[in-house]
Amino acid sequence: MKIDDLIGRLVDSGGSDLYLKVGVPPSLRVNGEIEHLDLPVLTQTDTQTLAREVLPPAKFEDLARQGDAETAIWLGRLGRYRVSAYQQRGVSGLVIRRIVTEIPNFTQLGLPPVVRRVAEEPRGLILITGTSGSGKTTTIASMIGHINTIRPWHVITLEDPIEVFHEDGRSLIDQREIGADIVSYAAGIRYAVRQDPDVIFIGEIRDEATADAAMWAADTGHLVISTMHTLNAIETVNRMVDLFPADRQRQARRSLAGTLKAVISQRLVPRAGGVGRIPAVEVLIVNGRAAELIQEPAKTDALADIIREGGSYGMQTFDQSLVELVKSGAVAVEEAEFAASNRHDFLLSVEGSQSRGAAFATSPQP
Repeated sequence: MKIDDLIGRLVDSGGSDLYLKVGVPPSLRVNGEIEHLDLPVLTQTDTQTLAREVLPPAKFEDLARQGDAETAIWLGRLGRYRVSAYQQRGVSGLVIRRIVTEIPNFTQLGLPPVVRRVAEEPRGLILITGTSGSGKTTTIASMIGHINTIRPWHVITLEDPIEVFHEDGRSLIDQREIGADIVSYAAGIRYAVRQDPDVIFIGEIRDEATADAAMWAADTGHLVISTMHTLNAIETVNRMVDLFPADRQRQARRSLAGTLKAVISQRLVPRAGGVGRIPAVEVLIVNGRAAELIQEPAKTDALADIIREGGSYGMQTFDQSLVELVKSGAVAVEEAEFAASNRHDFLLSVEGSQSRGAAFATSPQP
């Protein structure tokens, strides 16, 4: 099996990921679901050969020594891909994800208008969150692409690995890769601040040093955009604080309250008709009241009420987002119910929305 042939099958299917695992045939993720290809079961020799084919020699050594390795590859007409290789019970496996090469805009992605406004913030910290495969990379690519069309700014990205290439537009864009260009996210942020950036994109915040450096950069007047693998806004706030030791958490809350501008959390939901997926999006905009709640550990859960009632700021919960997707016909009720945070409340909201619509349709019109 050749990697080009397997990725060709991925492209033809419109899928997002290719899975290469010993003991099963090559598999694809299409519209959020795993499908096995009609090919022979992969052997240990197969996956080892494919890993050697896609990984640079140094990364292949990392796989053997550390059990994990990541890289990005370009396959000409087939496009660009992120490769995550791993060891499982002594054998190699691979997950290969398609990366967007043409940067879509917010409307094409189905993102709410508030995302555009957030991307135009002059300074502060913006966190894009969600599980793996929830569309974070594409959303951030669109945000940077938007900045690149409207702002004569300097943008520095710190990535592991570099996924989406951005050409200079109105902005100057420098893209640096962990391991190849810089040692770590935290070090990259501190050096980047000395390089006169307006925007710093950090691939992921996952440790104290990176969180500390990100808030420091935002506090010194830069727009900092990053990601976290968290499910919603409240979990994001708590996870950021939990990255710090107990004796630093109160200060971390104060810093976060002072720098955080927005949390945008995503879940991809199948579109009605079964073709493609669309994001359901929770949005927290940090106004004065939200900042107060972030500083108080016992009150952070009350952010849910701020989000639910903050429509005038562009805020919305996941379930409010799902209700609007159902009303617009973009998503079937059954799929939205499966993705909802609170299925019972979601169904009540849908029923209420439909009842109001029916009442309006049947009422005498002037």
